[in-house]
Amino acid sequence: MIDSGELGDLVAGVPPLLASHLALVLVALAVAVALGLPLAVALARRPRLAAPVITVAGAIQTIPGLALLALMVPLLAASHGLGVGLSSFGFAPAAIALTLYALLPILRNAITGLRGVDGATVEAARGMGMAPAQVLRLVELPLAAPVIAAGIRTASVWTVGPPRSLRRSVSRASATTSSPGCRRATGRCCWSASWPRRRSR
Repeated sequence: MIDSGELGDLVAGVPPLLASHLALVLVALAVAVALGLPLAVALARRPRLAAPVITVAGAIQTIPGLALLALMVPLLAASHGLGVGLSSFGFAPAAIALTLYALLPILRNAITGLRGVDGATVEAARGMGMAPAQVLRLVELPLAAPVIAAGIRTASVWTVGPPRSLRRSVSRASATTSSPGCRRATGRCCWSASWPRRRSR
């Protein structure tokens, strides 16, 4: 049985975890959109280059969440935080992992939407004297917007509900990073505190 004190502690811990999860989702989705849309515009007219990029993005989806999160830790440590001093634990590796998960639907839908624009409409816009940038901004992107929005919506669902192992690890890392007991002299959360432990039998 859970007494009232323990229940109060559990309820009090919900808002900070919810806030950290929401911030993680927003950052990952914003970065995925900022990377995916320009890349999709560049790949829409290059089928030979688009196919391997979509294949790589799809292959990332096959990596388990906990394994992808574990890969981010040594990569960030070896690259000194991607050269900008990102921490190897907590928010940064989880945000990068979720960003990689969100890229596939954004890329795939944006490329599909841009390729699905009627060629006659594009030719008519060019016949009116529009520059390529104007055709993209005023014709192609508005017509492809519903398909692109569907991809962003799918990416947001995948980001809000990541694999259970990744979500559990992110929650533990977020909770332990703010705990004074898990910090070393460097101020970073130690590996043993942020990694899920086995229950003692």
